[in-house]
Amino acid sequence: MTSRSSYVLDPQGVVLPDFAAYALGGSVKGRVTMRFDGLKFRAETRLQDIRLCLVAPAIDHVGFPVDKLHWDAVISADSVETWHDNFHDFDINARMHWDEPEELAAGHVPVAGDWKLRYRYEPDILDLEQLEFETPTSRGSITGVLHPKNSALDVRLNVGSLDPWNDFIHAIAGDKPDTPEAAVRIGGSLQWIGKSRVPPRGRSFQGHFRGEHMRYEDVALDSLDGELTYSPNQLVINKGRARRGVMEAEIDGRMQLSDWDFLADNEWSSDINLEKVPMEGLEQLAGWKYPVKGLVTGQFHGHGTRAEPALTGLLDVADGEAYGVTFNRLRGQLSVMPGRSPPGQRGVAVL
Repeated sequence: MTSRSSYVLDPQGVVLPDFAAYALGGSVKGRVTMRFDGLKFRAETRLQDIRLCLVAPAIDHVGFPVDKLHWDAVISADSVETWHDNFHDFDINARMHWDEPEELAAGHVPVAGDWKLRYRYEPDILDLEQLEFETPTSRGSITGVLHPKNSALDVRLNVGSLDPWNDFIHAIAGDKPDTPEAAVRIGGSLQWIGKSRVPPRGRSFQGHFRGEHMRYEDVALDSLDGELTYSPNQLVINKGRARRGVMEAEIDGRMQLSDWDFLADNEWSSDINLEKVPMEGLEQLAGWKYPVKGLVTGQFHGHGTRAEPALTGLLDVADGEAYGVTFNRLRGQLSVMPGRSPPGQRGVAVL
């Protein structure tokens, strides 16, 4: 970093009328005033040509790990900074604009956007009055307050591809780089309107979502939408609807989490309603393969742990065929319990 300026000295203080500093690929220029009484400083500056890829590692935040987005832009801003003594009570108000760079940093994604913000160093609070951004596959807006222990953000996202967001998602979840957890790829597109909170008991996300062509580990869905609550200790979906191929289901469920992870001993419960769903759709979702066809209507309750899941319910299979035998309707109960072989069914078939 280099800097220069002329100065004007009088009994009240010092004025730097043409201060200029150069770093991070750009410059900060403006007027800086220092008053001897209280050692109070004020700077009115213009920032130009600063590279986001160089700034992001320095401002990476536990509540918002911006460096893991791998964004790059050319930043310009007008700002007013005040502080006293050795940068005590540092306070900055700024309007910022991001342009896509002509030469993109390796491994980064171009982003454009506009910000209006205030940052106060002593309480470590960032107030976002306006944050709008757009990348080649995503756009969104964020407003609110960012603080290590008490963040409150309103978020709107339209993500065309989750692939570039994987590192950011894993960082939010606390997954360490180069671990099996961080290696899990998350795919699909996502729309989200909701809130992010960091109260004393931990970070949480609440809102409405819609995902398409979703994939996580060995789970794949054509679409999934509903009301979501996601925190270190639980994942809750209300009024959910899931679709894969010809299968469509209504879902309400809860998963117990351990510091964001769904472990073998974590409990879960879910209620699923099906209406004339082809059997092959259920087989695709569950990974089963049986010589059974038909249209399934039923209400099912799942529960247990990840290692020992259980499923019970009442079902009605119409226009079916099982092991070469056709039937008009089969009604009965379904019970899948831990330690048992693939599901058995009991009921009465009308041939």
